[in-house]
Amino acid sequence: MLLQQLQLEDFIHQRDDGAWDILNLGFLSLAQHLSDAPALRDKAIRVVTYKGSGRYHENRQQEFMLGVCIWVFQDHSIC
Repeated sequence: MLLQQLQLEDFIHQRDDGAWDILNLGFLSLAQHLSDAPALRDKAIRVVTYKGSGRYHENRQQEFMLGVCIWVFQDHSIC
């Protein structure tokens, strides 16, 4: 049931031999470490905060090498 739902959401794909492949969308969503997939390293979540109301003075930049779903459910202070 779970595998079929993940397949409907295009997270995984069942091969002809019955094995499963995880697709990029599934990996980007559920990965514990994006660095495990070299082709997807540049897709990490990047949060930039600025001083004031403009984008001229960068205050802080932080990159999270987690899948999007994993990152959302963890407690992160980005300010």
